Amino acid sequence: MASDLRGQPLSPPALAVVLCGFRFLALVDLGEAFSDRTVQLLRRTRMLLVVVAGWFAVGFVGFWVGTGLMHVTLVLTWCAVEVAALLGIGLLALFEGLFASAAQLRREAALVSAGGAGTIRAPDSHIPFP
Repeated sequence: MASDLRGQPLSPPALAVVLCGFRFLALVDLGEAFSDRTVQLLRRTRMLLVVVAGWFAVGFVGFWVGTGLMHVTLVLTWCAVEVAALLGIGLLALFEGLFASAAQLRREAALVSAGGAGTIRAPDSHIPFP
């Protein structure tokens, strides 16, 4: 069986999307929901979903050209799969941005709570709020 550089077996993109989903859930269970690893997994899942949508597009055109057969149900099925894939890509892009922002806030909060060089203080902290 072929493997990638890390020794993990290669898989078709659709299976890899499912595996990324399980890895994401495992990270959430470990308490690393807003970490750089989850952002990388979301980005990888989004790219794999783009590949899956491309496979369906190429497969649809290949079937049409190869067999010469076309029926309206095939077109509707293809449109439904592509719309679902595009919605999934959009949602994953949204979640990737949200999780990246949350990871940045988590890093900043860790710096502030540690009292390190990244401590943020209000310039007029002696003035009470009205």
